[in-house]
Amino acid sequence: MYDGKKDKTKDYSLGLHGAAMNGNVGLVKFALDHGAPIDSVVNGYMPLQLACINENHIAVVQYLIDRGADVNAQRRWSKKHSADKSQAVAGATGSTALHVACANGCTKIVDLLLRNGAKINVKDKYGSRPVDVAAAKHHVEIVKLL
Repeated sequence: MYDGKKDKTKDYSLGLHGAAMNGNVGLVKFALDHGAPIDSVVNGYMPLQLACINENHIAVVQYLIDRGADVNAQRRWSKKHSADKSQAVAGATGSTALHVACANGCTKIVDLLLRNGAKINVKDKYGSRPVDVAAAKHHVEIVKLL
């Protein structure tokens, strides 16, 4: 059971991240119920960011938010992973779940994140805000939301 003392900024190899990326609410719940830190990092990403890659994963996004995921947590990348350029989700260091949802055209997820306090002016390491990412990808509906 999770005792609240695990370092959530440490890289973890957990099924939570795969479950979030694949939109599997049941496995996300299982992992969290068995001690996986909700904002733990694997390859620079937290579960909420991974869930934001696909509009069909909105139930996982909502569940993670309900369980306390930080909607404004920024992507981190450790030096030990810098040699591996293959990443599950495009995203610069400093990007948030909102950046990821904007990049992937997930309008409903963007709306959900905004309703749950996602900050629209957070910049990634390149100085891009979520609206900049949405505009670059020609996601007009998302640009209007932001």
